[in-house]
Order: sequence, then C-alpha cells, then structure tokens
Amino acid sequence: MSGAPAGNHDVIDRFMHTLRHDPDAPTPPGLDAQTADFVRQLVQAEKAPARLEPDQHARIWDKALRMAQTSADLSRLRPGPGRIVRRFTRSGDSPMLV
Repeated sequence: MSGAPAGNHDVIDRFMHTLRHDPDAPTPPGLDAQTADFVRQLVQAEKAPARLEPDQHARIWDKALRMAQTSADLSRLRPGPGRIVRRFTRSGDSPMLV
C-alpha cells in the first residue's frame, strides 16, 4: 500500500468513509482486492470496543482524575484577569489587581 500511486490515497480515504456508513460497500474501482480487504479490516478494528481489565480501567480513571485535580490546583495558583494578587515590593505589601 505504501507504493500505491498518490491518487489511491484519496480512493482509500473515501472507501474508509463509505465503509463506516455501509460495511457491505463494494470495492471501488482502482483499488486492488488485497488493499480493499486490509481497509475493511482496519475499519472493523476501529469499531471494536477497547477491552480493559477492571484494574486497568480503575488505574486510567485514577490517573485522569489526579491529573485533572492537579491542573485545577495549578490554575488556582496562577494569577488571571481580575484576580487580586499580593505583590511584595520595597515600599510595602500592597494588594494589586491583575
């Protein structure tokens, strides 16, 4: 497939799109049977649900939640528009609107 003419890439893309809506679509003209079979298998694999063990699922969610919490914690530390931030200057400790 890597040695296919440049025009075949468009045919393959269109065929993949068609197969997502009609798994029984005929092979388009200009696409050899071996490539068409590969594309069909690829589209089928895209539809297959990911199978995770319960512990894998729990670890992924735990990590995602920890990352979200860390991100939320960090965003509270960053000054943003309209936040009052204490800036220490030589003249004193006066709050400043940022």
